[in-house]
Amino acid sequence: MNTIKKPSSNSGCPTGWRDRPKDVSMTKAGYDTCYPDKGAKKAYVRKTQSEACAPGYIGSGAYYCVEGSVTYTASTAGALIKANPLDRCPVGYFTVPSDGNACTSTAANPPKVRRKGDGECGPDEIDDWGLYCVSDYGQLTRKDAAKGYPDYNAIYQNSYRLTGKQQGARQADLPEGKEYTPAYFTIFGRVDRDGNPIPGSGAQAATSVVGAAANPASAAEAAVKQCVPKPKKKKGLGGLLKEAASELGVPTGEGC
Repeated sequence: MNTIKKPSSNSGCPTGWRDRPKDVSMTKAGYDTCYPDKGAKKAYVRKTQSEACAPGYIGSGAYYCVEGSVTYTASTAGALIKANPLDRCPVGYFTVPSDGNACTSTAANPPKVRRKGDGECGPDEIDDWGLYCVSDYGQLTRKDAAKGYPDYNAIYQNSYRLTGKQQGARQADLPEGKEYTPAYFTIFGRVDRDGNPIPGSGAQAATSVVGAAANPASAAEAAVKQCVPKPKKKKGLGGLLKEAASELGVPTGEGC
């Protein structure tokens, strides 16, 4: 099996590969090549970190794809291997500080989670980050669910070792805070980890926008109803001056 040229000297190697041949010491070996270990599977370098692996291959770290297929068995607390070390973990889980490629949970009753892959989540599962399918979350507490801070910190701490660059998670933080995942709000609704309502959800605004888009005529009618003109008064000198100003395009402070 051929060697693989690393994207950078600090990028590590895919699963089953090493930085040097077994008979060469680290001091004599270069740091820009990966060598197949015993039992290693075929691997190649992705063109970009976000590139999907070819059929028959799965992600290994941020830069590589190795021969194999995703196992869709459910996981409890412990080993859930991420497709990319920069991926956030699902609700109730966080990145293992000593292993940036894995997620774990300290919850007494963690939900079952699996990598979503290219398919869809089942009827008894909920999607999280577009990466995972979560089920059996009925006994998960809010505080055990909101593990975003240790998750993000472990991703950042391991990023240089695993990707050759110090960086944070690939997924942007939610407006509600770094500690939450999308599935958290599907499970618990619009409350924080202490049970307090989260303000500024924008639900009413979103509903208004959707309603206006669906029925623009009704939206326009409602806008007209909100703008009721004042009763007309007899025009004195001030009224005549305002009328003249209006015709010249000068704002008069009246109207909706």
